[in-house]
Amino acid sequence: MDIRMGALGCLTPRLLKSSHTMTRMVLLLLLVCVMGGAGSVSITVGTYNIWNVMFNWDVRKHHIAEMIRAANLDVIGFQEVRADEDPSLPNRRRRTQVDELQELLLPEYKWSTFQLGHDMHSPRDGALQEWQHEGLALLSRHPILKSQKQDLSHHSRTDKIKRKVLHVTLMVRGYEVVVSVVHFSYDKWQQCNNVAEIMEYIRDAKPNYSILLGDFNTYNDYEGPLEGLHLGYFSSQNKCPKYAKSKNPTVESELTAYDDAWKVMHYGENGFTFSNMPSPGFVSRPDRILASNRYFKVSSAELDGYGNIYAKKYQRYITSARRKAIIEAGRRTYYRESGGDCLHDCGPSGSCQCGVCVRGGDGHSCSVPDCEACSADLYRLYCIVRIVFGAFTLQLFVGLIQTVLAVTQGGSVHRHKSLARFCQLPLSVAPPSWRHVRHLHLASWVRTVLSSCRNLALVNLSISLMGMFSLVVLSQSWFEEPLRLLESSLPEEFNPSDHLMVIAELQFI
Repeated sequence: MDIRMGALGCLTPRLLKSSHTMTRMVLLLLLVCVMGGAGSVSITVGTYNIWNVMFNWDVRKHHIAEMIRAANLDVIGFQEVRADEDPSLPNRRRRTQVDELQELLLPEYKWSTFQLGHDMHSPRDGALQEWQHEGLALLSRHPILKSQKQDLSHHSRTDKIKRKVLHVTLMVRGYEVVVSVVHFSYDKWQQCNNVAEIMEYIRDAKPNYSILLGDFNTYNDYEGPLEGLHLGYFSSQNKCPKYAKSKNPTVESELTAYDDAWKVMHYGENGFTFSNMPSPGFVSRPDRILASNRYFKVSSAELDGYGNIYAKKYQRYITSARRKAIIEAGRRTYYRESGGDCLHDCGPSGSCQCGVCVRGGDGHSCSVPDCEACSADLYRLYCIVRIVFGAFTLQLFVGLIQTVLAVTQGGSVHRHKSLARFCQLPLSVAPPSWRHVRHLHLASWVRTVLSSCRNLALVNLSISLMGMFSLVVLSQSWFEEPLRLLESSLPEEFNPSDHLMVIAELQFI
């Protein structure tokens, strides 16, 4: 025992020295882990031009909600968001497209805000009956502390829309983040002016964690406005020379510069997000996410929302939505109600007929009740066919039940007396002479038919199937025009938007 204690005593100084070294290393590792953990806190943001109510919004919104959930977004900004006053809500509160998206994304995305931009005019193809307002919106899974609008000045002769910016302050994992949603004018000089105003607004507000996102309507040959945001000021080489001096910060501390998330992660790649419908293919990159480079580090950027995925999954729902629109147009014609036209312009390659856009150019539009393909007579015939088809379906169902009962009770269908009583057509209805002239084929055939009538189940099945088949065949001729409309969808109808969704993960610095 003493020998072991002596040996331990001899090793104690060395062990203590080693222990202190190990302690320092562990503390250093813990410090690095803590600092690394703090730096790894991030926010995932997205921007999406929602394409207002173009082409089957009731179908598209489900796909958009799936994209948001799949990307695990913390916050997303929207452009071209339509709104309408809902009489069923208190004080006729506005319902928006983002409200409908939020219903599909609860309980994760509890916070949203909408900023009205401008009122819409009726499209040339029909009378606009709802969704009369358009603006910007934001949807978040983190609390919204406040929401402010910024009115931008208007000097354009071509763009009549007065643009706004939606500034939203969020609390995200302990950080106060300001997300600004924009939809710039397509007028180049208007963009220059509006960028200068946004820079002044941010300079006065002094947000640390600032994110600008949206549809910047940027041209490939005119990056001047965006260059100003990237640098935080307009350089002498900038194509917005009017603002190079008067709108620049006076001291370095006022400068807020932004990184383009896509450029940081995919430098040299075009990253096009806008398709100039109806022509396929993407031609420009107006949709961007810009993060203040003093407080954010871009860790990823990607695009989502390609049409092939949407079309593959939702084609039958799109067809169903078109069918419902055509039937609704016929109903309105029959009852002489207003409405029933397209909610949007069908573009240069399409016409609005019976509430849907169809191929063949823009010179064949018609308004309800003047469309032959959804006339009152066709709607009346459609209702009759539905009633008769429903009766045949009921008869088929009854025949199936009778057949099952006959089989399960142990007797052949032809010998089941309880069912035969429902079809009492005695052979005596045939002429007496036929009963004795067995060599006549006609008499034999009549006896066979009258005998089989005792089997009500087979009669029900046969009549119902033949009736349903006949209605289907005849309907191809009766409803030739409505069916033509149903199948004449435009290629752009099979896209969730004419823009792609931009997604970026930003680490807090």
